[in-house]
Amino acid sequence: MTQPDHNSEKRWHRAITVILTYKVKLENLWLRRFCKSSPRKLKVQSVAAACVDASNKLGKVHIHRSSGRRCKPASLAKIMTVITALDYIKDIDEKITVEAEDILSGNGNNLKAGDNISWRDAFHNMLMASSNSSANTVIRNLGLYLPSPELGQQANTGLADAVRNGVTAMNVKAQSLGMTRTRFTNASGLDSFGMYTTAHDMLLMGVAALAYPDLTDAWSRTTHIMSIEGASPRDVEITSTLKQLYEEEPNVCGGKTGTLPDGTQNILIYCKHGDIRTITALMQKGGDRHKEILKIISG
Repeated sequence: MTQPDHNSEKRWHRAITVILTYKVKLENLWLRRFCKSSPRKLKVQSVAAACVDASNKLGKVHIHRSSGRRCKPASLAKIMTVITALDYIKDIDEKITVEAEDILSGNGNNLKAGDNISWRDAFHNMLMASSNSSANTVIRNLGLYLPSPELGQQANTGLADAVRNGVTAMNVKAQSLGMTRTRFTNASGLDSFGMYTTAHDMLLMGVAALAYPDLTDAWSRTTHIMSIEGASPRDVEITSTLKQLYEEEPNVCGGKTGTLPDGTQNILIYCKHGDIRTITALMQKGGDRHKEILKIISG
């Protein structure tokens, strides 16, 4: 069987990223000068919203509302964590160990210190159940793969070095994608001083994600069985935070939610409408993101 040329697909998505970086500025200026509403005349209530046609190299951008406004990424940051890890990890079925320092409350709180899980299951737990503990486990173990700028060697001397290296790699990756108005300070997206993004930058990240089959496989599922080894071996069923949306809207093929206690209700969605593929990002504060996203993807 002929294997897909993932390198070619990545080059294609990099080309879209470059085009998006310049087109969004031009189209935003055009819209502000000549249009009183977005091209599709959608009345979304989000703080910021944007949609891009990712089905061809033109990368046509539909600006709906304040796509350059600074917002909190929340758990949409986990997409960048997975993208960055996949750039370095050679075997995603390799097991990694959960440490006590990795455990955080919140969604997907299904791990214990001493658990051994595969990178693959960690990615599913992050993208589907939005597990903060899995995000911490991934970024710490990723940091062990990376050279430490301070030490000039592998960052295997402590937790702080490993986590710092992993987050630095996320920001380097973001900049390489043209996400010039984004900064990550952790892997989970928990609210943190100095962490920010924009709806436009989330589009760039979403387009880039399409070049990673292991990522798109994970975020497209409604349920997944995570196999855990270690002191407490068990199987855990993971349910996607987007399960209801997948069941209601057949064109939805993947995505991620992001939620914070301050009312942040973000969502990034990948849809297919025949030959047209779109990435939509809503950066929302309060309200009903489920209702808002349906205005766009079914409009």
